[in-house]
Amino acid sequence: MRPSFSALLFVYIVLNVTLTSRCQAATVPHFHDKEDESFVANPFYHSNPELEDLFARFLKNYPNHAQVYTIGHSTEGRPLLVLKIFQHPRYTNLLTPSVKLVANMHGDEVVGRQMLIYFAQYLLMNYQTNLEISQLINSTDIYIMPSMNPDGFQIAQEGNCESLPDYVGRNNAAGEDLNRDFPDRLDNEHHAQLRTEKRQPETAAVIDFILSKPFILSANFHGGAVVAGYPYDNSIAHHECCEESVAPDDIVFKHLAHAYADNHPSMRLGNSCNETFPGGITNGAKWYELDGGMQDFNYVFANCFELTIELTCCKYPLAVTLPDEWASNKRSLMNFVKQAHIGIKGLVKDVNGYPIHDARIFVSGFEGKTVRTTQRGEFWRLLVPGIYDVQAMAFGFQNSEVQKVEVTNDNAVAQRVDFTLSPISNNIDGNFRKVIVERADKAEDVEKNGGFLTLTEFVHHNYAAMKKFLHDIADNYPSITRLYSIGKSVQNRDLLVMELFAKPGEHLPNVPEFKYVANMHGNEVVGKEMLLLLTKYICENYMYDDRITKLVNNTRMHFLYSMNPDGYEIAREDDNTNAIGRENANNVDLNRNFPDQYGTDRNNRVTEPEVKAVMNWTLSIPFVLSANLHGGSLVANYPFDDNANDFNDPFARLRDVKVSRKLNPTDDHELFKHLAKVYSKAHPTMHFGSPCPKFKQEIFPDGIVNGAQWYSVTGGMQDWNYVRAGVMEITLELGCVKYPKASELLKYWKDNREPLLLFIEQVHNGLHGFVRSSIGNPVPQAAITMDGSRHTVYSDTYGDYWRLALPGRHNLTILADGFSPERETIEISAEKRSLRLDITLMRDDDQHWASANDYRIIENVVHTRYHTNPEIRERLAEFETHNDNGQIATFGYAENEFGLYYNSIKLTSDVSR
Repeated sequence: MRPSFSALLFVYIVLNVTLTSRCQAATVPHFHDKEDESFVANPFYHSNPELEDLFARFLKNYPNHAQVYTIGHSTEGRPLLVLKIFQHPRYTNLLTPSVKLVANMHGDEVVGRQMLIYFAQYLLMNYQTNLEISQLINSTDIYIMPSMNPDGFQIAQEGNCESLPDYVGRNNAAGEDLNRDFPDRLDNEHHAQLRTEKRQPETAAVIDFILSKPFILSANFHGGAVVAGYPYDNSIAHHECCEESVAPDDIVFKHLAHAYADNHPSMRLGNSCNETFPGGITNGAKWYELDGGMQDFNYVFANCFELTIELTCCKYPLAVTLPDEWASNKRSLMNFVKQAHIGIKGLVKDVNGYPIHDARIFVSGFEGKTVRTTQRGEFWRLLVPGIYDVQAMAFGFQNSEVQKVEVTNDNAVAQRVDFTLSPISNNIDGNFRKVIVERADKAEDVEKNGGFLTLTEFVHHNYAAMKKFLHDIADNYPSITRLYSIGKSVQNRDLLVMELFAKPGEHLPNVPEFKYVANMHGNEVVGKEMLLLLTKYICENYMYDDRITKLVNNTRMHFLYSMNPDGYEIAREDDNTNAIGRENANNVDLNRNFPDQYGTDRNNRVTEPEVKAVMNWTLSIPFVLSANLHGGSLVANYPFDDNANDFNDPFARLRDVKVSRKLNPTDDHELFKHLAKVYSKAHPTMHFGSPCPKFKQEIFPDGIVNGAQWYSVTGGMQDWNYVRAGVMEITLELGCVKYPKASELLKYWKDNREPLLLFIEQVHNGLHGFVRSSIGNPVPQAAITMDGSRHTVYSDTYGDYWRLALPGRHNLTILADGFSPERETIEISAEKRSLRLDITLMRDDDQHWASANDYRIIENVVHTRYHTNPEIRERLAEFETHNDNGQIATFGYAENEFGLYYNSIKLTSDVSR
């Protein structure tokens, strides 16, 4: 069982009083020359448990400047601890660079591990008294990871200066050398290798750590030599030694290496350990080659410049040598971290002042390496003194003007360079659009033309004409379109989809996905032509019309124009109600062929290729909202489409037989009604609910209807989307005539243009945000349910999620494998209609529970265990003794009739009462 609430309450009171007094006492620094280095007075190597205890004390004693977390676990389950030292516990100022220091990736190379422990103590213990340290911490986020290989350290032996012959402790518990386990820049498959599933757990954790933070500078501490090494570590020719493999930033790396070596009394001489390194530095490949090294990974795959620093000839020297090693490395460590402030830094924003993520910064002379901006639009670019031409570029934006910048690095202060980027102009040939669009002379002429800026033909498109139309759009608007096929029809025609988005090609975090599907009944053609026209309208009006520009910039839209191109080819114009071309080439009704929640029959026993393609497509993208465009009636239809007892009704599938059906609402009944009304009320006639001439008995209040209440559709696509794929989909019947004459298409377009756009915009209404772990990592496949609904949405790869909802108060439940459930109550306002909620999940284990519920008592977090009754009595007695000798706490216990003790602690300002 977990600790009692009374015990937790006492712990909280004691800790709160202690930390409050400590924080209040530490608010005013007093700088002087004397430094506290008492930590080296009794030199020893911290064991793994001792390191955990030490970091726990840091968090307890320096809550305003220290944060401790675990980025993963070793092969044998030991935590990979990281200490962050920073200025403020709740936020990071813009343009504060991040530096990381990692040691002990070879478990028997231990001096670096201990130097980082000393460095952490040195910084925290002297922050209030040393101006240099105070300035460094106030301007830099410093991440310290003393041991990447705690399993190897566990078996390494003090006094062993070489790994050979048995490599005891060098490798991890699986026998792998971690400095050969990273993705390598020369591997042809290196991009795919960023996936961490097959890597050692220590490597995978560090890869995720590197890619999750905006590190710009790093050092990796080793032993066995005394030298500062820099990239590259290997070459294309794979020479055994003695030939440099020069990185684009060779001059910068040499500067960084000298920044460490020149301040080290023996490294700078370059003649230790029977090896010669001029100036105490070396190119990695010139010394000896290795593949899969960590320093090359940092430079090639991230923005981070990393060195490999070898500290001692002996890998595991006796602890008595540690004070001398600290004296040799202290200034080097300080000076190296300061190098995070050389070069240039700045912000990249758009014309509205919003930060641009992933913009690239190009610097003349360093064309082989670009750095990219953070989510906040920040960048840092390490440079040596000189004059440089600097330019910012971002997808969907015009390149910035080249700025000429002089870098001096005076006082280790980076030169500030900001950029403002404009969206790509419409008249740049080959960039935004290849066809320069001319506006019509008069606004009324534009509207007469259906809102198009160029001459538009309102005609029917067979497969060949549709394909040409779409290829022309893709060619003319390459920056906001992507044409792709999701599969083939029975007769081998492509099922073509156009993506419309400012940055097409992949799902981007916090951008909702939307789809329209048309022409699944081949003779119901209006939806197909409306989507073709909508595509042209959006492309032409992007950057002209604010509404369209906002839609394209913030919504990833996918339009499937014809799900049944084979059926379309045999359908006939001016068809009102006939079925020629309705089914696919196998004579199967595709809107009866999806898996149904209530069963299987002859219509969906075998899945047709068109249906299989749509199912695979839908499940591959985290769609939020969808509509399926039909014809033959004028109504917005919403799930469910059938009842359980309808599944084997032989009359339900006969379109012209109207029987009284039973309403079958979903758990999101009101939301579906709202979505249907959005379309119907924006349509000039749909909301009247008038029947079509052939079905005069059909009246649809507000122009909407529940599918099952209208007539049964088993194996329908909209129900499958909702039940299986988690997508909110409705079916839109766009007119009484399935295949109208081409001369009527302009009127159909004018009637449906606004409803089509308005329905897409609904994808932004409701709840959205990110699901992350307590250390900030995204949590994919977290299940989010609202108000007890069975409709579940899932977070995607980046942890982002979208859940459509009506305004009002809602209860959320968030579940994810390996995490404790989370429940939230939120309120969506009727004015904004949208709410961002980021969710933090805690790992479901004792340590994380203690961290969250033990009032962050660090000894409980690090050493999670339960106290026996005698131990409880002993601890409570200690509380009495350690708190003013019983002035505020009095311990007592009593024995009951069974010989058991009741333990108690009394907390009061007057113990005599």
